[in-house]
Amino acid sequence: MNEKIYSKTVDEIIKNLEEREEVINALNDRVFKSLFLDESLRGILSYIISYVTEIDKDYIYENMYVTDSYESVHNIKERENTHDLKVEVGSNVITLEMNQFNDRETRFRNSAHFHESIIKKLERAKKKEDIGRVIQISFDGKVGYSSDLISSIMMMDLKRHIIDTSEENFIKYKINLSKLRKIDYNVSNLSRFERILLIMMENKKRKLKSLAKGDKELETMVKKIEDMSKDPNMVRYIKDENLRRIAYEMDMEESNKKGHETGYSEGHEQAKIEVVKNLYLENVDINTISKVTGLSVKEIEEIVK
Repeated sequence: MNEKIYSKTVDEIIKNLEEREEVINALNDRVFKSLFLDESLRGILSYIISYVTEIDKDYIYENMYVTDSYESVHNIKERENTHDLKVEVGSNVITLEMNQFNDRETRFRNSAHFHESIIKKLERAKKKEDIGRVIQISFDGKVGYSSDLISSIMMMDLKRHIIDTSEENFIKYKINLSKLRKIDYNVSNLSRFERILLIMMENKKRKLKSLAKGDKELETMVKKIEDMSKDPNMVRYIKDENLRRIAYEMDMEESNKKGHETGYSEGHEQAKIEVVKNLYLENVDINTISKVTGLSVKEIEEIVK
């Protein structure tokens, strides 16, 4: 979904997707979360976590509790301080993050999430043996830490020695989705894990059906993605979220530029004015601009008149 999507109505977006035989893929946070909060895909989520962490799949399936801390948070800055998905499996805490852009800020935020999870786990533990494992699995849309499909990061000193044996309980896994973008794949040569990742990334219905063929769970996954792409509430949510993200990034860019010229506070206010003007020129309606910038309709009308 490109930036111009916010100038279209929800019905127009759905119609365009159907005409192009496309879907909104699971690189989008909300689709990713909605997929794996769905009870019918519990088996696939168990499989992914097991494949990456080597924890027994059946144990995960029978004992996992999945939550979405994002759902009740409406402010974009607050949303950035939440995990995508949190899975508790016995004494283990596993968080899953979809990082479509994998920029420096996202990596820093995920690192903060990881250490926050460790601190909370240590605070709750009555004794060391009860700590369990704290695991973060990040699905990175762009090249990041390693060229491998799956890489792991543990707490080490400068000589790459694990700092303490207890640190083996705290580990990050990075899934390099960009590695799969480069392959000209034949479905028969793919592992099931690779097929799942490609389904998350793909937006063409024909390719999705080919990737899922013969696997009932994967076929259910594809059907869920297709259904979400036709759901007006989901499309509206993604459209608004896309607009909030653009407005936020524009605000940060303009704030940095204007801040150098006039001082931070004045620069930030001037940046917000520039964001309003730019969105208005892109035919975004005033009520929507008000919703994503926090300015009143009257203030916006004064700016754009």
